[in-house]
Amino acid sequence: MGKLIKHWKKDKLDPWNNTLAKWLLLLGNGKVYEVIYDAAQREAELRIQEAEHKAEEKAQQKIKETERKAERKAERKVEQRAENIDRRLLEKGMEIKNVAEATGLEENKVREIHRDVQN
Repeated sequence: MGKLIKHWKKDKLDPWNNTLAKWLLLLGNGKVYEVIYDAAQREAELRIQEAEHKAEEKAQQKIKETERKAERKAERKVEQRAENIDRRLLEKGMEIKNVAEATGLEENKVREIHRDVQN
């Protein structure tokens, strides 16, 4: 038991990661309740930290999801504006190829809009 305590005092032995050493130190030392209380406190603190970490991760995930939705909405709005501009240009008789170049939409999309304008 003396050797065990000497190694522990010299930090050569970590009872938190060595179950046998922990119990030998507990049984050989009169501070069993104090060590158990400290361990329980440490575990409680770790659980609180884990819960806080999970809550923070969840909040970050929610923020990212909201940002993605906003980005998709903004992209859709830009696309709708471009389609409206395409529609007006096509109604004025501009060629499909030129409309696609001017607005940045793909020619296939401009052709779809052109079909809608003609109907």
